[in-house]
Parts: sequence; structure tokens; C-alpha cells
Amino acid sequence: MDENNEIEEMKLYIEQLEAENSRLKNSIRSLRNNNKSMLQGLNKLQSYVSRLKRGELQYDNYWVSLLIQDDYNSQPRLIEMQECSVLLKNAMKVIDTGRKNYRVLAAWIDCFDKKNTKTTVFHECFIDICGNITK
Repeated sequence: MDENNEIEEMKLYIEQLEAENSRLKNSIRSLRNNNKSMLQGLNKLQSYVSRLKRGELQYDNYWVSLLIQDDYNSQPRLIEMQECSVLLKNAMKVIDTGRKNYRVLAAWIDCFDKKNTKTTVFHECFIDICGNITK
């Protein structure tokens, strides 16, 4: 009887180890994907900083865009500001004001370089996966 109990315990232990091994493999896969995404973001940020240093960006004009909804079931609309903000701080205030006055789903701030190439310098989504407004 002792031998059968010992065998059953070993089988259970092996099953637990295999389950833990599977969880660890999934965690490693997730970490690799996260690292890849973070590296892409870092590369984009470094590119942006080097463009700023070379003077390629007109970082004195920020254009704000808001994706808004009148209510939960209405069709989202894009609002693009017709005038630019001279300071990034002022552009962020435009987003805050928009969030007070509208149901803002997402907001972003763009600037343009000397070749008129758009660069998004800020982007934030304000809804969760269920469609509820966050923050």
C-alpha cells in the first residue's frame, strides 16, 4: 500500500511540475512580446529625440485631436483643433478641457517637421475594454 501511495504522490507531483512548466513557458513568451514592444517604443522615442536635437521638428506648434462621443451609444466623432498650441503644456490643457466638456474616447497631439511629416508626440486612450471611460 505504501508503494501505491508513493507512486500516486509522484504522479501528482509530476503533474504539478508540468503545469508549472507550462505557466512558465507562457510567462516567458509574454515577457518576450512585452520586451519587443518596449524596444520598439524606445527606438521610436530615441528617433524622436534625435530629430529634435537635429532641429527637424517644429516643436513649437502642437495640434490636438480628440475622438469624442455624445453618449455611450452614439457614433464617435473626430475633432481636430483648427488652431495649434505653442506649448505642449497648453495642448495638454486642451485635452483636459475637452475631457470636461465631452465624452473623450482618445486624444493625441501631433507636431510636424520641416518636411511636413507628422509625428505623434502624445496619445492616450481613455476607455477600458468594456467601453467605460477611465480616469
